[in-house]
Amino acid sequence: MEIGTKWVFWEQYENLPDGIHKGQTSHEFDINMQKLAWFHDYLTFWQLWQKLPISKLENYFYNKESDTAPVFTVTKGGVTSKKRIGTMAIF
Repeated sequence: MEIGTKWVFWEQYENLPDGIHKGQTSHEFDINMQKLAWFHDYLTFWQLWQKLPISKLENYFYNKESDTAPVFTVTKGGVTSKKRIGTMAIF
């Protein structure tokens, strides 16, 4: 990892019932992405990973015990809604 490089964890929310993002405009794509946290070195990455709910991936996208896909409360642009998280990304 290059010193000074800033990496960002992103979540992409499913906005369509089937979770497919076909035909989504760039504006809709932007609305469904949210910056979760950022880091710039290995130590900070590991500290973040330990504190984020995504560190337990087995329950993040699908909870096998309850046979459900978790729904999270998301606030973006002053609007609060319930959405499923479809994708995680690091850029």
